[in-house]
Amino acid sequence: MIRPLATLPQTVRLITEAKREAVICIDPLHLARSGGSAADVKALDAKYFPYAQISDGILEPGEPNPALFGKLGLGTRAMPGDGTLPLRELLAALPRDTPLSVELPHSLSNGASAREWAKATFDSTRNFLAQG
Repeated sequence: MIRPLATLPQTVRLITEAKREAVICIDPLHLARSGGSAADVKALDAKYFPYAQISDGILEPGEPNPALFGKLGLGTRAMPGDGTLPLRELLAALPRDTPLSVELPHSLSNGASAREWAKATFDSTRNFLAQG
């Protein structure tokens, strides 16, 4: 396996075995690619999730597939609500009022300036959250 922490259970196991305090930043695309779900997040202690990422994406044919970890590009990212990931379910599984960071690579911006891309990302995320 390319990544030693490719799944949520592997990550929790490492934290437990290390006997250290640690948190997990959930990335919706990576969670889905690894076969994880909102139910998996909900089943864990909320202490693991003081924040999370919000981004949408589109799974490639055949995903989730551990053989594809680390081999798929950024082109599978999408604005919140424009992809196929179960974002609403994931957000509902996180502790209430969890701070969210937005991850949408500038490479998807179609040449927009950084300011234009930041505004488009902000507007898309705000609209998605307002609908929910």
